[in-house]
Amino acid sequence: GFMHLAGNLLFLWIVGPLLEEAWGRRRFLGFYLLAGLVASLAQYLVERKSGVSIGGASGAIAGCMGAFTVRFALTRIRFHYFLWFLRIFVGSVFVPAWICGLVWFLRELMDLSGGGAQGVATAAHVGGFMLGGATALGIKALGFDRLMLTVAETNEERERREGWFQDAIAALARSDFDAARELLT
Repeated sequence: GFMHLAGNLLFLWIVGPLLEEAWGRRRFLGFYLLAGLVASLAQYLVERKSGVSIGGASGAIAGCMGAFTVRFALTRIRFHYFLWFLRIFVGSVFVPAWICGLVWFLRELMDLSGGGAQGVATAAHVGGFMLGGATALGIKALGFDRLMLTVAETNEERERREGWFQDAIAALARSDFDAARELLT
């Protein structure tokens, strides 16, 4: 339904850029597509006789959830609450990402063991989340996260140098030779 789609898009909008920045645009795109394929395969294996077609986007986003849960495990997520019981309680609480991901995953496993939620590819959620978590664990265990960070820093340095070069050209255009020399050195 609409709320399922809105929730998926909201989560992708929040964590997609974080994973993309951590892994790079191409790696993230490859991961997202692979998570969608694996999630679709997981759903097919659980419900082989189902005639309903699935696209895998929900499972791909569940893959992002799994990767975020592992890659940013200690990131604190703020939850706002409003309780009304004899009096009103309003506030916020911070919860580590790994707890949020674990609670969501366990809830999906419970749904799957009960046959899945009506109209929701629960097995795709579980399969995607498992692939995302395993991918993030593998990247961390093999030390690729440090390699990816080095590449990102190198790209950032290159972009900064290109910006200085453009600023130096602008300084030359306005005949500010001292500023241009400073930027180039």
